[in-house]
Amino acid sequence: LAMMGDRDGARAALDQALALEPATAAFQLLRGDLEVAAGRVDAARQAFAAALQLDPDNREAAARLRRLEAGEGGSRLPAPDVR
Repeated sequence: LAMMGDRDGARAALDQALALEPATAAFQLLRGDLEVAAGRVDAARQAFAAALQLDPDNREAAARLRRLEAGEGGSRLPAPDVR
């Protein structure tokens, strides 16, 4: 949905997914991507950190968090893999 421009719909769907499976790192990673796209860097940082707490070996979350910490924001974040 987010890739089709429906960020609100994507956020609503993700909220439902997180309500059902709050301990899923992939959902937190997607939340971070949505927050970056919306320009909410602090919320993105929290989501990526949550993904790493749930899955300390999550390379994507670690890379995205490093980019935010380096001040690169979301302009260079790759599109999320939503397969």
